[in-house]
Amino acid sequence: MVPVTTLCLKNAIEAMPHGGNIFIDYELIQENRRIIVTFIDKGIGIDRNVLRYLVTPFYTSKDKEIGLGLTVKATKSFKNITE
Repeated sequence: MVPVTTLCLKNAIEAMPHGGNIFIDYELIQENRRIIVTFIDKGIGIDRNVLRYLVTPFYTSKDKEIGLGLTVKATKSFKNITE
């Protein structure tokens, strides 16, 4: 979960080039042993057309990235949780 959290924080920081606040909230769901983590920033936001591709491998809206970050981090984190 740490790599996904780190990547979400990095993205939030990059979305606020003039600074700002990032709020992190979590909810622990006892019944199915899950955690919902919410990141809130005042950044530029994600275009609706881009949002649906957020975890699609090799998709990126950044110039110098290959587009595997969130996909790989989320997959590895999920694997670690289930093992």
